[in-house]
Order: sequence, then structure tokens, then C-alpha cells
Amino acid sequence: MSYTTIAVAFKGPFDSTHDFSNSWGSAAFIWDKLAERYNIGGSFPGQWEALIKYHNLHGHGGDHGVEPFEHNALLTTYDRSVVKRSDMLAVAESLDRFFEVYATVNRVCTLREQASLIRKVHADGAEFLAWNQTSVSEAWYWVRTKEGDADWNFEIEHARPYDPHVDTEHTVADVVALKGTKMFRIDLTVGPAITVTATSLEEALRLARPIADKHKAVILGLAYIPRSC
Repeated sequence: MSYTTIAVAFKGPFDSTHDFSNSWGSAAFIWDKLAERYNIGGSFPGQWEALIKYHNLHGHGGDHGVEPFEHNALLTTYDRSVVKRSDMLAVAESLDRFFEVYATVNRVCTLREQASLIRKVHADGAEFLAWNQTSVSEAWYWVRTKEGDADWNFEIEHARPYDPHVDTEHTVADVVALKGTKMFRIDLTVGPAITVTATSLEEALRLARPIADKHKAVILGLAYIPRSC
């Protein structure tokens, strides 16, 4: 079975990894749920590519952008995306919120386990995190040191772990702070309830209107959701 890996760097290169069984419960889960929420049409894999284009175009917040916690979760799925220490807890909270909003009993999801791991390594002094979202792909945080090497894993002789402190072929994730925001549940006349993250009920209603319009629905109700994390 495939798996998702989080690599951890402390004072030097990525020197420890943590696996989460079944990679369909990580990036694929995030992409599927957001494609559904934001009415991204198409089929696999084009639908996922369209979602990334939508995110790059609209970003987060405003009338069309994704929610801040969705934005942070999406960043963990981007190629060569690295999360620095000061952003780790915001990413952990975002993954927890994503689980709370979108997880269902009939779909694997490892985001809560990933959030728990992030909090642990942060407490241990971790400085950078990186994701290899599926074991089907080569882990980018191993660097070939001899041309012609067939693989990138730690078992080959001429490879070294990537060091985010000195190497430059990565992108530091543009994580959004979640402090001061609340989650609101929105009931619509069409489809399942959705959630928005906002600083007030009024802002939540403003954000909800274009979403309802997309679904050709009317807002039935809006309520604050207490956080469990």
C-alpha cells in the first residue's frame, strides 16, 4: 500500500521521516474535497490540476479564495514545499480543522495523525518539514551526488539528504496565521453544509454568499462551530 511521508529537519538536513499508511488519505483527500466544495469540474487527474490553478488564481480569503485552513493544507501538497518552524503549529491546526470539516467514515484520512506528529516534532525543536505525498513518487529530499543513480532513496551509495538550511531548490510555504478566526457552519438549500473561517458572523455571511451562489442555493442558517483542537 502507498504511504505519505513527512521528513523532519532539525539543525541540519532532513534526517528523520514518518510514514502515514495509504497516501489517498493525504493530498488526494485534500484535492478531492476542495474540488467538490469549489465546484471544480472534470475528472482525475485534470480536476486536481484545475484546483491548483484555481488556488493560484484566487489565493485565500475574499469572495472566491479558499479558506485560510484550506490554503495551509493545500500548501503541504505542493512540490518541494517546506514548512518552517514558526508556521508548524498553524499547519497542524489547519490539518486538524480540515479533518473536522471534511472527514467521513467511508474515506481514509491521515491529516489528524499528521497534525499530531507536527506538534510533537515542533516540541522537539524541529526547524523544517517536507512532504512526499505518495510513496509512488521519488522523495525529493534525497539529492543524487553522482550522475546516473537510478533512485533517490537512502539506500543508494551516492546520495545525501536535502538540507533546507543551505540547499535552495525548495519553496518555503506561505502559511496563513489562523489566530483570531472562528469556524462557522452554513446550511444551504442544496447540498451538504459547508464551513467558512472568519473573524465575525458578519464576515462569515459575506464569505458564504458567493459559495451559495455557486451552488445555486439559498443560505438557511449560519452558526459558530467551537474548536475541538
